Amino acid sequence: NFGSIAVHADYAFIGNQTFAPNTPAAAQPAAVKAAYAHANELSRIAGYGLLNGRLTLSVDDEHFELSLWGRNMLGKKYYTRSFSDLYTSLGSAVSFIGEPRTYGLTASFKLGD
Repeated sequence: NFGSIAVHADYAFIGNQTFAPNTPAAAQPAAVKAAYAHANELSRIAGYGLLNGRLTLSVDDEHFELSLWGRNMLGKKYYTRSFSDLYTSLGSAVSFIGEPRTYGLTASFKLGD
């Protein structure tokens, strides 16, 4: 008996998100209202799904494991956060890009019983 193999996969979906929407005062001119509407649009990020997986080989004595793993295995391009707080004053918005597809190999050795 060589050992055992374990397979794990998970999928997580994050729905559409809006960060810090702002509403202009009703008396503001149309151009200001349009700027706020654009800033609110910039603060939205689309939903995304991520597929991760792991294949683990445990040898007989169960003290050694070798795992091949992948994150964002479908290579989804996505944003995790968006800030448009400075758009109406400075004309600037920032979005943070999510982690790219990554793969790796991990070896683990357990000490003791």
